[in-house]
Amino acid sequence: MTPLVSLVSLALSAHAADAAPAPTSASPAETAPRVSIGAEVGWQAVGDSRWAVFSRGDTLVTTGFRASWTLRPWLRAEASWGVGDSGLAYGATQTTLDGGMVPSDTSMDAFRSRFRAHVSSLGLRVAKPVVGPVELSATLEGTAMSADAQFDDDPGKDDNAGQAVAEATATGARVLFGVTAPFQLSRGRWIAPYLEVGAGSFAELAFGEIGSLGVAGSCGRFGVSARF
Repeated sequence: MTPLVSLVSLALSAHAADAAPAPTSASPAETAPRVSIGAEVGWQAVGDSRWAVFSRGDTLVTTGFRASWTLRPWLRAEASWGVGDSGLAYGATQTTLDGGMVPSDTSMDAFRSRFRAHVSSLGLRVAKPVVGPVELSATLEGTAMSADAQFDDDPGKDDNAGQAVAEATATGARVLFGVTAPFQLSRGRWIAPYLEVGAGSFAELAFGEIGSLGVAGSCGRFGVSARF
């Protein structure tokens, strides 16, 4: 079953549950929280061998915020933002993304690469309670990544000799499936820890003379939100 088919199936079953008579026990739908705001940690696999210039792993980790608005008891519009930063220190020269050599200042014995990205998303989340208030969900979202790549022998200074900096922007999409375990603080006020995993893909980030970088692979996020 494809992610899109799973998403549609979950939406239809959630809509059917929404049309059923209201349960007698307390639930998030009964107290009708409309807004959700929270903090989260996310990760996105890069899946490009050129990422080794910036990290010894294959993942960009971000920290940020997420907000959502309830459209139906089973449907939410969501927006999120996160920032990620990665880099490595090297010797007196370093290879760029396309194999070129960037020299460092001879007075310095270290050369550093740095990748910094802002990742924003906007999408729809379908959720269905399965055990009490605990929800299973599917999210489809469009994403945008604005990134800068830097190769520098003195990252603390701007426009110094031996520095190479370039910016790039790419759009993409992600599908995530998750679980949320809300618990009620008071009427209409909930705390909701969540975990989501899935896959995402972006268009190639083109950094001009520095080179280019593809971003695609597994992704996920976890966090805590307040619903009210």
